[in-house]
Amino acid sequence: MADMEKSRATWMVVGLVVAHVVLHGIALSAFLGEPYPNYTYSPRYMALYSLFMLGPSHGTLLAIWVVLGGGKFLWRALPAALGTILYVWCFSFAHDHSSRQWLVTALATMGVSLAILLPARWMGLRLARSCDSRPASGPFQFYIRDILLWTTATAIVLSGWRCLPKNALDFLQNAVPVVDFVGLGLIGAVSMFFALGRGWIVARILLLPIAVVLTAKFFNASIPNAAPTWYFALLFSLMIFWLAGSLLVLRFAGYRLAWRRRFADPQAEIAA
Repeated sequence: MADMEKSRATWMVVGLVVAHVVLHGIALSAFLGEPYPNYTYSPRYMALYSLFMLGPSHGTLLAIWVVLGGGKFLWRALPAALGTILYVWCFSFAHDHSSRQWLVTALATMGVSLAILLPARWMGLRLARSCDSRPASGPFQFYIRDILLWTTATAIVLSGWRCLPKNALDFLQNAVPVVDFVGLGLIGAVSMFFALGRGWIVARILLLPIAVVLTAKFFNASIPNAAPTWYFALLFSLMIFWLAGSLLVLRFAGYRLAWRRRFADPQAEIAA
């Protein structure tokens, strides 16, 4: 029975990854190169808004995988770093406003999510599944061989970084300050708590609109000549749709957030 549950969970996760890869390709082909939507409410632009919010959603999901995924942290961090460099390199050939907005939003959200999740992981946060004898993300352990591995990995990443063309970071010009994307990190954290948390169901639900409204007002107040608040609220609601929907798939696969200090009985931890 446990093997069947594990196989079912694996296929659900694989299906989720494949679905997001396909959606990513659809979003890039449909959104990039289009004139940037000018706060227009129409079915066509609603579809474009939804596809655009896949960028920060994927940044958050990637950060969750890097920090809380199974196996050694290095073997997730290294491909994620190299993949990010390759992603920036590919976008260095595009100079339209939509491409810059997509790249800045995705990378900034991933960075903020990593900044939130890494301390939480060090304090004991992990993903746990009831049919496993141990959680998906184990405690950090560091040995001498890890120093050599991390040194090698750092050299590989720096070498890849040096291969970027000189204009690769031009997308940062006139970009929204990164501090504004702290709100998107809040959206990601609230979505995680809603989809993978235990108990406090009313609080988990109410935090979603609260996070949307607060983040929308913060963006509207902090950006000169900003879009209307309703426009930001719409975008962040779509981001929650992608994030919470994706993380609920993990919940149905049996995953929950857990803390190391409370992880004495895996069955009891997942029961909620």
